[in-house]
Parts: sequence; C-alpha cells; structure tokens
Amino acid sequence: MAINFLNTVDLNQNQLNKAAIQNLASNPASGVEGQIYFNTVAQTIKVYKEILPSTTPATYEWASISGDITEVQASAVNNKLGINVVDQLGPIPKVGLDIVGLTALGAPALDDSLAIYDKSTTTNKKLTVADIIGTSTWKLEGDGANPQTIVNGDTVDFVGDTYITATASSVSANNFKVNFDHDDTTRPANTTSTDSPGYSGTFTVIDSVTSNATGHVTAANELTITLPDDTNETYTLPTSTGETTTQPLSGKIELTAGGTGSGVKSTVNFVGTTNRIKVAGAAPTGTPGVGNITFDLTDDVTIVDDLNIGGIITQSGASSTTALNSGALVASTALVLTTANTAIKAGMQVTGTGVPVDITILTVTNSYTFVLSGAITIANVTTLTFEEVNSFAAPLDMNNNRIHEVKTGVLGTDGVNLGQVQDLVAGIGLFKGGYDATTGLTTNLGASNGSLDGASNIALDTGDFFVVTVKGSAFYTTALEVGDMIFANQTIAVDSDPAIGVYTVVIQDANIAGADSTDAATEKGVAGFDSAYFDVSASGWVQLDSKRNPYGAKTVLDNGAQAGTPTSAVTRTTTGTPIDQTTFTIDVDSAFIFGTGALAANVKVEVLNNAAPLDTVYPCVERSGSGSIAIKFSGDVAVDLYQVLLSHI
Repeated sequence: MAINFLNTVDLNQNQLNKAAIQNLASNPASGVEGQIYFNTVAQTIKVYKEILPSTTPATYEWASISGDITEVQASAVNNKLGINVVDQLGPIPKVGLDIVGLTALGAPALDDSLAIYDKSTTTNKKLTVADIIGTSTWKLEGDGANPQTIVNGDTVDFVGDTYITATASSVSANNFKVNFDHDDTTRPANTTSTDSPGYSGTFTVIDSVTSNATGHVTAANELTITLPDDTNETYTLPTSTGETTTQPLSGKIELTAGGTGSGVKSTVNFVGTTNRIKVAGAAPTGTPGVGNITFDLTDDVTIVDDLNIGGIITQSGASSTTALNSGALVASTALVLTTANTAIKAGMQVTGTGVPVDITILTVTNSYTFVLSGAITIANVTTLTFEEVNSFAAPLDMNNNRIHEVKTGVLGTDGVNLGQVQDLVAGIGLFKGGYDATTGLTTNLGASNGSLDGASNIALDTGDFFVVTVKGSAFYTTALEVGDMIFANQTIAVDSDPAIGVYTVVIQDANIAGADSTDAATEKGVAGFDSAYFDVSASGWVQLDSKRNPYGAKTVLDNGAQAGTPTSAVTRTTTGTPIDQTTFTIDVDSAFIFGTGALAANVKVEVLNNAAPLDTVYPCVERSGSGSIAIKFSGDVAVDLYQVLLSHI
C-alpha cells in the first residue's frame, strides 16, 4: 500500500535517484494540472495540461510529452512560403530565418527587390526600390509668388542679400540645415567710457533713438545732466561720560553736525539697571577720537526671571572666611570682630563653638561690626566661620541627576547625604529570635523572653521580627506554622497591650503538600518527589526525568475550538477559491492537550487516518514559537478524516 503524502514534497534541489513514474495502461479518469504518468501501451510520458487557447471554464487533456521534431517541410498551400511541423507532440520548435545568410544591410540599390504576396492572385511578386521611389516633384515659392517646380536631382540654393549671409551645413546623416546671419561687417565697433562726477558735475546719456522703416538706427539724441551743489551736513558720533556717581551708571552718544549746521543734534543715553547691568561711558581721545561705552554686570546681579544655563555653573571666590569676636556675647544679635574682615557679606551663615545653628549675617555695619539674624552666646575671641549660602526661593529640580559632596545635615529641614541615611537606619528592623506559637512566648531573648500580645508584652522597635519555631494559635488565636514571620509595624512599648494591627504576619506556607481534585482545595507546601520520574538538585530544582515521558495526547482533526463551548483544541481554516489548502491548528497549551506552558517546539507529531487501517499520512507540520502547531493538507480536507498522536518531549 502506498504511503500518503498530503502536501507538497520539497527535495530542496536534491536528486531523486532510481525513481519510476506511475505506470498505467490508460489515462486516469481525472488529474491535476502538471500531473504525469507513463502510458505502458503507447510507451509515452503524458502530462495533464490545459487545452489552449483557454476557455471558460478551462478544459484539460492528457498530452504526450515524449518524442521530438522529426521533420520540417516547406508549406505547399497556394505556394505560400513557410514551414510545416510534422510531429506536433514534441517540444515547441525554435526556428531562425534570414535572407541568404546576410546579417546586415547596406544602402539599397534601385534594383533591390522585396518579395510580397498578392492576395488577389494568390501569387508571389517582387517590388524594387525604384518601384517604391518613382518620380516625385514639389514646389518652391517666395512670399507666395514665383513658384518653381523641383524634381528629383534638382538643387535648391538659399542666397543671402544685403547684410544677410546664408550657410548650409550637415547636422547628422540625412539631416541638413541652412543658417541665416546678419552681416556685422558694416556695423561700427562699440566704445566704452567711465566717469565719476561729483557735486555740480555733469554727464551725458542717450535719451532717444531714431530708426528707419527696416529697423536700422538713423539718429540718437545726447542729453547732458548736471548734478546739484553740495548742501549736506556732516555728522560725527562721539561718546561721552554719563552718570558715574550714582546707580544706575550710564554713558551716551551725541549726534554732532559739522559744516553749515554744526552742533549737537541728538543724544542717545545708555542707562544701566540697578543690580543687573552696569554701563560706563568714556569721552573720545585724540583726533578724530575714539570713545567707548562698556556694558557689564553689576557686582551683585539680580535675575528677575528664569535663568537657563547651557553649560556648567561654577561658583568662584571665597566660600568661607574665619575671624575672632571681640568680647564675650550673651544672648546678643550684634557682633564685633577683633580685626577688619571685608569678605563677610549679608546672608553668610555663622558657625563656631557655642553658636546655634541657622545663624546668618543680617546686615553689615562696617568691616568690624555686623548684625546677626538671631541671638548667640559665646566666649571672648571665639573662632567663627562665615560661609556663603546659596538661597533658592523656589524648588530646585535636579532633572534626575545626583548631588555630589553633600554635607551632613544638622537642622530638621537640612538635606542629608547617603552616609548619614545609612547611619540612621543601621540597626533598625533586627531579627529578635524565635517564637513558640503554642506557648505564645519568644524563645531567644533570654531573661527578656515574653509575650508579644496581652498586657505583659515585651518592648519592640519598628521592623523587629520573630520567626515561628513551634506551630500553634497562641498569637491572637491566629494559626501559625513553622517558618512564618511576625513583624512589628511600629515602636511598641512594654506592657502596652498592643492590638494585632501593630504587627504584620508573613505566612511562609511551609506546610506538607496535600492532594485533592482542585487547585483551590489542595494544600500547598513541602513535598517529596518520586526518583523514578523526577530529578531534584541539591538546591531544590525539580526536573522531569528526561528518560521517561508521561506526556502523550491524541486528538481528532475537527473544528472543535470554533464552537461556542469548545470541545477540542483544533481549529480548521482553508485558503484559495477553489480551496487549495486546508490547515488544522492545534493549541497544545490548551487544557484539552497538555495545558498551560506547553511549547509546540517540544511536541512530536504523527498524523494517521481516522479509520482502518489507521495508516500514517504525511501532511506538512509547522510548529510556532509558542503553543501552536499547524497541520497543512493540499486541497479541501473535511473534518474527522484524520487524527494526531502528540508526544511532549
């Protein structure tokens, strides 16, 4: 019995050795386009092909593809030239025709002839080049008068006249032209000149041209133009010093006239802005003299709106300075130094032995005397440090960047660094020991062992936790198993009778695993594994023993997944009109097959008939990267004809 291949077999350009085509004594009752067989009676190979020309619907035949052209004869029909193919069952012939073996043609002679077929007399005739050309004539006129007859062999001469020259030339083979040019030999050469007249100077221009009826210039008129006298004023723009003693400083530019209208005509003042822009003007020196107006930022700049910096912000200058106070201070806001210190500014922070935090310089009286933002009490000649402090009136957005070299915070409102945070959280949330859930007492605190609930509870810090060592229900009557953990959510005072809400219980679920009919009803916990079927590593990693495979499934290729309530994991689809392919898609991760997590790449597939003798057939099997397997058949395949055996490796 033949093996059934139900889809195209691709040999991938490999040889099919020692193969024989199907042997039949007569044509099969039906076939598909391109099907071949060997006819044992005619001893020919036949192919099932469409009969041409095409019809609607198409018709087909079994045609022989054996043999070859055996004879080519001249056609004898009414003396027509041509070829006659005797055996038309072979391959389509390729016939090349030429004239006496010539491969190229030169210029034809008048007696060269062309063979033509005279349909009226059913005979062949010849036609010469002279017959085609014949004798032709044409007319040549000028301005519609004096016509001249031109015949084959005549020459037409284009002759120039006064000021006109005619020139004949060849553009390319069999392509000629005549150029007509105006004769410039009688035209005088052009002359040129230049001039640069000043005030009261003159120059001439051509303001009119006269020409005759043929377009030639006969006369030209010259017009003399005189420029006006100089009546303009001259101006200079000298700079001068503006306001130099008070804020804001300024500079100015004076528009000064010379000549007939001398004097200052207009003044432009450049004025700075207090705490923003500083302007300084300088009078010109020398002759003609050069003055300057300079723009600069003030020493203390105020930005009244947003400031966007494209690069890095660098703060220069002394960030801190030290000095000694003159005389002891008791609850004083006035500070006097022993020596002058001009580096101290308003807003600087003051630190030193005995100085409270967050004390700043409020105002500066002079280099010795300062007013503080708060009262301090310090001893005489105490070393004080004055630090500049940046002030931000709005939140500072770091745009997801780190702040480097952050000083340890002192005030409650100060920022803190990572080291300070690590020091603060060190020791919080300690493991305190075991807990006996039967007695309700801790087991590892020695003399401090006690209850976690009730009026005699022990004291705990936030994050302290215990691990259950003996199962029981003594903790607020809550059933606890070995391994469960109890955390303190907050600081718990001794003998405070805390509520259960101040604790968090973490169930570790380290129970012995049970068995039941459903997931919800089954106890989860510690389990053992049969070594005959499972491998367990030292770290507890469980794997199915690769030498055994309990996973096998069988399904009929139906369309059960399409039903409102699915009855199988199979979906049937078709392509083409008429249908040229049927695809059955199996979801192996369906509950009908292997369940969630099954991969098509790990499934072995065998397709067989769904009826006796249950022989194996060979469609195309394609596996996806997930849980889908496509079984593809050529043509229209109904449901329930085949079944599939599946093995999950």
